[in-house]
Amino acid sequence: MKTTAEQKRIRLKEIFLREGCTPVPGVYDALGARMAEKTGFDAIYLGSFATATSVLGQPDAGCVTMTEMVSHAKNVANSVDIPLICDAENGFFHAANIWRTVREFEMAGVAAIHIEDHEFGKHTSLPPVLLDTDRMCKKIEAAVAARTDKNFMIIARTDAGWAMQSFDEMINRANRYLEAGADVAFLAHDPSYVTKEMRDRVKGPVLMTGSHLSSAKRDTETGLNVTIYYPLLINAAFVAMKEVLEQFKETQDASKLGKYNVPEKALYEYIPMDEFIEKSKKFLL
Repeated sequence: MKTTAEQKRIRLKEIFLREGCTPVPGVYDALGARMAEKTGFDAIYLGSFATATSVLGQPDAGCVTMTEMVSHAKNVANSVDIPLICDAENGFFHAANIWRTVREFEMAGVAAIHIEDHEFGKHTSLPPVLLDTDRMCKKIEAAVAARTDKNFMIIARTDAGWAMQSFDEMINRANRYLEAGADVAFLAHDPSYVTKEMRDRVKGPVLMTGSHLSSAKRDTETGLNVTIYYPLLINAAFVAMKEVLEQFKETQDASKLGKYNVPEKALYEYIPMDEFIEKSKKFLL
């Protein structure tokens, strides 16, 4: 029986409450989501970087609209029985109309969204623009008030640690956002720079972005609850696609592609072809 959106949300809340830090891989499409689930991961993550890159071929610099993000998230969320954490950028617009963002992601089957206090300049060499703390708190309050499922999680992300070069500001903002009703604080910083003493100052569950220096063991010792590895699969796909395209362009001989010559049926381990055939047999004349 298919897992409902509500059941996935309850499962995600349990993940944030359990002992240790749970690593969550970033996916960029439904196939990757299915592969992550079948590999045994407890949850998946879909970010604006993976979406902007794979769907639009654009940089992650505010190019993705709410409609594009929700549409992509819906396909990914409905392809698996594990919860999906999704990037909702800065909530898309003002606190007064953030209710639509929350409702759209809820209806898409997403388990949680994170909303950030970064207004402009992320991932660029341009000066970062952060929303002031009071305005961000109003966004969080509005998002919490808008949800129809109490298990749908609102994660508040602060970029103050790197954008303002201040760990104190990052922690202060995280606590203000938790007081405003956020379920989880997202500290946008390399976790290798965060100590257990710093994490302990945050009065609630903490999510961070994993780096090439991260490990579940270290992040557990720090006291983190969840670490998302947002570029994990898109980076792997990029390396593989670049390699196979360069090889094929040079040789123009598919027989030389070796491990990349995957039979179509190999993918059926991750897509429900057998399920489709069984259902179809009931209605064929």
